[in-house]
Amino acid sequence: MTTVAEARLRPTLPVVERRRARPIVWWATFGALTGLVASYLVVRWLASNPTSVPSGPTPLPHWMRIDELIQQTVYPILWLVVLYWFLVRPWRRERKITPDGMLAIVFAGLYWQDPLTDGLQPWFTYNTHLINFGSWAHYLPGYLAPNAQIAEPLLFAGPMYLCWLLPGVVAANALMRRAQTRWPSLGNVGLVGLCFAFFAVVDLVVEIGWMRLGNDFYGVMGPSWMTIGKGHYYQFPLYEPVLFGGLWTTWACLRFYRSDTGLTVAERGLDRLTVTPRARSLIRILALWGLFNAVFFVFDIPYTISGLYQHTWPNDVISRSYLTDGLCGPGTTYACPGGAIPIPRAQSSHVSPDGQLVKPDANRTGP
Repeated sequence: MTTVAEARLRPTLPVVERRRARPIVWWATFGALTGLVASYLVVRWLASNPTSVPSGPTPLPHWMRIDELIQQTVYPILWLVVLYWFLVRPWRRERKITPDGMLAIVFAGLYWQDPLTDGLQPWFTYNTHLINFGSWAHYLPGYLAPNAQIAEPLLFAGPMYLCWLLPGVVAANALMRRAQTRWPSLGNVGLVGLCFAFFAVVDLVVEIGWMRLGNDFYGVMGPSWMTIGKGHYYQFPLYEPVLFGGLWTTWACLRFYRSDTGLTVAERGLDRLTVTPRARSLIRILALWGLFNAVFFVFDIPYTISGLYQHTWPNDVISRSYLTDGLCGPGTTYACPGGAIPIPRAQSSHVSPDGQLVKPDANRTGP
């Protein structure tokens, strides 16, 4: 038996507090790395003195020209309005960046991923009459598609990532809260399903409208019933609302299912950071940027794979040089993608539009 005197003489071991994980540090680190990659691509693209992708000989219908003028005027204005509403206005009122203000920065920055899924084989294009200076995508290490010059429309697609995505997320969250109050037994599965249905319908209606207006083109895969308007320039795959609706739903759920202190899963551990308020805001933005980009990367995979199994591009597209982006068809040495056409690579032999084998040019460098 230990006496009281002996117990007093025994050394007291210090209590070691178990170190808890700080997810915000991991996600902020990933966000910083992703930001460096995006910055590298954009800087290298700008340093290359980029020029717009030629539209080719096909005349653009007058009504398409008017539509493009309207959209490229309206969407940049809406971009400024949404940025002011979610970022600037609350910042001026509260003297700090609010959580939705941080999301506004993140959604605006997600645009850099827009052209990346054409990296193995082009499966979508934009109308070259939309203001563009080519694309930064082919500077990404591992980008294999040759003749890469997607006409990335800065005043059309660029504003979309803020004008549509963030207000859509806020609207879906409001719908989820209303449904949660109205039908308490719905549960999380029901709320997520409702959110997905909302985004699938929105994406279906909006994108079909854009394609009818000639803003972009999608290559499609699968049976005919999976495509609306197959064989036309406005053909639309029904798996697009499923994929992009799922992506949009994931982003919306990240905002909806936050902790009691208003933190997403990427921001957990913020309270254990001993940094200045400004540094805390920067770290939160980097963490959100990392998480939202990671989700985007995951959904990029099925899009990229679908491009490898697409059907032959319809003549209604190949005959419109403003939709082929100089990637294939008349005026190029590349046949447009299809099941019977081998997938080309930079510096590889490939099939020409008339079905002839074109050997690689030994003097050619780059994509």
